[in-house]
Amino acid sequence: MIKCALGMLTLSLLVTFAACNAPPVPLDDILIEKTFVPEQCVRAVKVGDFVRYHYIGMFPDGKKFDSSYDRSSTYNVFVGKKQLIEGMDKALVGMCVNERSLIKIPPHLAYGKQGYGDIIPPDSILHFDVLLLDVWNPDDDVQINTYYTPPTCSRKVEVSDFVRYHYNGTLLDGTLFDS
Repeated sequence: MIKCALGMLTLSLLVTFAACNAPPVPLDDILIEKTFVPEQCVRAVKVGDFVRYHYIGMFPDGKKFDSSYDRSSTYNVFVGKKQLIEGMDKALVGMCVNERSLIKIPPHLAYGKQGYGDIIPPDSILHFDVLLLDVWNPDDDVQINTYYTPPTCSRKVEVSDFVRYHYNGTLLDGTLFDS
C-alpha cells in the first residue's frame, strides 16, 4: 500500500513538473482577453476604419519587443487594408474607444516562418496589450450637437455670412482636443 502511494506521489510530481515546463501550445487563431470594456460603446471598429491606439508588443515570456508608448506616439492605421499583420487586423474589428485588450496572435497571423529582422524570430507567438483611443471612417457623418438656440432666432446662417462662434472639439471618448 505504501509502495503504491509513493508511486502515485512520484507520478503526480512528474506530471506537475512536465506540465509546468511544457512549451506553449500553438494557437490556431487569435485569442482576445478584454481587460477593460467601457460602459458605453458609441461605435465599434469596422473594416475600413481609421484607428489610433497604443500598444505594447511582447513575447509569451513577457519580454517586450516594441511599444508605441516608448515613442510617445499612437499607432495610426486603417483596419482591414493589409497595413497591419493579419492577426491585428482581425483583433481590432469590434473594439470600442477606451477598450483595452490582451491579444495573442499565432505565427501564421503575424510574421510566420520569416520573422521580422532581428526583432521577431521565425514562428513567434506575439502578445499585444492594446488600448483603442479613437476610431474614424471617411464615410462617417459629422456629429453636431446644438445645446441652445435663442427663441428669437429668425434667421439661419447662409453662405458668405461672417460668423463668430464658440466650439469644443472632442474625440469620440470625450477627450477635448481644441476649444
